[in-house]
Amino acid sequence: MAIKEALFAELRNAVENNGGILPSEVELSAKLGISRTQIRDYLAIYENERLIIRQRRKGTKVIKDVLDIPLRMDFDIPYKERFKAMGYSSAYDMYDYENIAAEGLIAEKLGVAQGSPAIRLTSRTRADGHVAIYTQEYLSYRIIKDYDLPPLDGIDDEIFVFLRKYCGTEIDFVLSELNPAVADDEDARIFEVEKGTPYQVLEEVAYNKEGERILWTVEKYLPQYLRYTIVRKKSLNSLA
Repeated sequence: MAIKEALFAELRNAVENNGGILPSEVELSAKLGISRTQIRDYLAIYENERLIIRQRRKGTKVIKDVLDIPLRMDFDIPYKERFKAMGYSSAYDMYDYENIAAEGLIAEKLGVAQGSPAIRLTSRTRADGHVAIYTQEYLSYRIIKDYDLPPLDGIDDEIFVFLRKYCGTEIDFVLSELNPAVADDEDARIFEVEKGTPYQVLEEVAYNKEGERILWTVEKYLPQYLRYTIVRKKSLNSLA
């Protein structure tokens, strides 16, 4: 079991058996067979994610309400894991990419000139056999470092792998916008639902550590299959 997974299991165990209080770093180190430095590093991650609160002389408290959230919007989670968190089995029934010219909104979102070469990746995923999510991801050829791309049916089904392998970059942060919509004729065909069925649209522009726009994603999903929660952190600008 990976370190983070083992430590996460200790968070759940603390909630169920110890009143939400996590054992000390010394105890966790001995139990899991890993160094206190590693324990401290992962606890810092959990604290930043608001899963725990560390208080001097009181120990480390696990926040059960946050721990019990099945799907967090502020976490970068692969699609299969998202559906698993909601209690569904999932499978792609479409995954493809095509070379396009970045026109209009696509060029604007990617921050490239109109007509620049780009790639569009399209996927559709089912939850327990029902169409649940339809996604289109766009990236510009200008960020690709390795042009030895596989054939159309050979692209990995996780864009994160593609970015690392062929672009030599990774997503550092995203700007997200969530809006409601209703299915038109095309959406109804894609989702296999009646026209007028409500769904959600999650649009995200992803940036790397250099602040470059590297990906634009338009994710359409039916809310009965995916329900996101976001943990909002108090802004320093609100402290007065």
